[in-house]
Amino acid sequence: MKNQRLLSFLGVLLLALFVVSSCKKDKDEETTPTTVKPVLGTNFNYTVSINKVLFTTTLSGNVWWTCNGTDYTAVDKKAEVAFAEAGTYSFTCSYLSNGSTLTSAAFDVVITEGDTTVYNTDWWKGLTSGYGKQKAWVLDVEGKVFPGPLSFLGTSWNFVTEQNEGDDAWLWDAGVDFLFPSDSASVRLDWPGTEGYGVMYFNLIDGKHYIADKKKEAPEEGTYDLNWDTRTLTINGGTILRSYKPFAVVEGQTGTVNGIAGISDWANYKVYKVSDSVLRLAVLRDQDVQGEAVCYLIYNFVEKDIYNSITINPIVYVEPKKQITATDLVGTWKYATVAQDWIGWPEQGSEGGKRLNSWTTREDMATTLAGWGATDPLTVFNTAADFEYTFNADGTCVLNGIANTWSVADGVITFGTDLTSEFSLVWIGLTGKNVSVLDVRYDANGNAYIADGMWMGQKNGDKYESVSVQLVKVR
Repeated sequence: MKNQRLLSFLGVLLLALFVVSSCKKDKDEETTPTTVKPVLGTNFNYTVSINKVLFTTTLSGNVWWTCNGTDYTAVDKKAEVAFAEAGTYSFTCSYLSNGSTLTSAAFDVVITEGDTTVYNTDWWKGLTSGYGKQKAWVLDVEGKVFPGPLSFLGTSWNFVTEQNEGDDAWLWDAGVDFLFPSDSASVRLDWPGTEGYGVMYFNLIDGKHYIADKKKEAPEEGTYDLNWDTRTLTINGGTILRSYKPFAVVEGQTGTVNGIAGISDWANYKVYKVSDSVLRLAVLRDQDVQGEAVCYLIYNFVEKDIYNSITINPIVYVEPKKQITATDLVGTWKYATVAQDWIGWPEQGSEGGKRLNSWTTREDMATTLAGWGATDPLTVFNTAADFEYTFNADGTCVLNGIANTWSVADGVITFGTDLTSEFSLVWIGLTGKNVSVLDVRYDANGNAYIADGMWMGQKNGDKYESVSVQLVKVR
């Protein structure tokens, strides 16, 4: 009897363990993710009708087919691709499963008869001029059609519907004189520079060929494709005519950084606009080297012949001289806290110059200039802080220990003897006999600005700006 009870107890215990084990196994099976690799003839297939390929799949979720770098996404478990030329095209099928992308083996699709009417659309004609033709594009570096060559766009923009669909809805067109953060008069992005940016070509001649005759970078040749359903232009083997923050100063790094690294994908572009005359291509600034927020950069292109046919009245810039009297000058002066800067000239009819950097302290100046390659600029500024510049009422002066004579008229100080090293800081030095007293009314961001003292400068080469020093009267 006792043994029978023991056997009954062991039987119940084994049954319980079996049930627990079975439940655990079922639970584990439920939580184990399943992965399904796309396999031609098993969970996807295709058929060819003249020049069109129809892909179908039994897989649910995110599925796409790729050919020559262009993705064709399944909608309602199917996608159609039309070809203009006969040929053999290599495809893969990809499937996003449980956070991982699974891709099929490559397979060939044979098109025996092409149909060039595929390219009889506004977007293909706009980009290339049509089948068998080629179109040349240049950046609008002179602001002939757009305010400038570059625009900024919020991430809420839907390129397909051409509508904003979120909170990050904005568009800002930068002008031709736009400066990137940390750029200055001497190391700025120069639109267009002495050689310009070159010309890029899209053609439909024996395929889809991209040619970039670049001047700022090495020339490139490659292929491209345009998926109008997603408004995506893909370039293989090249990039558009471009530049972005070429001399960015990054905290904690020595020297400067090329801001092009702030865009992780230079192969795929969103088409913001394309027509017979203009092409606006957007890339996502997703990892800005200076930590600026994510946004789209739109590069503004104009068809080359149209661009060359447009004439614009040249902008006339004027030196922003400030009327100052001899009485104003008499006294002893020293360098201001912000002892130097480059001052941009205003357009004719406008008033006041503009500082080209946002420095507020010696340390600000020194950090930026050191990042550009200057040697120990803070020591230069600290030493110069003790220099004195005395203007006497009798027309004599002592400039950092060097005697001279002076007079002033129409905002220009004329010295009797050429200046040499009297006003010499970091990459800025006033020389010769004539120095302009500058009327500076705007900071680097275009806001109203009041100088601490007196800005004195001279034209910076062939640029419409002045290399300048700032003095404050101490007695």
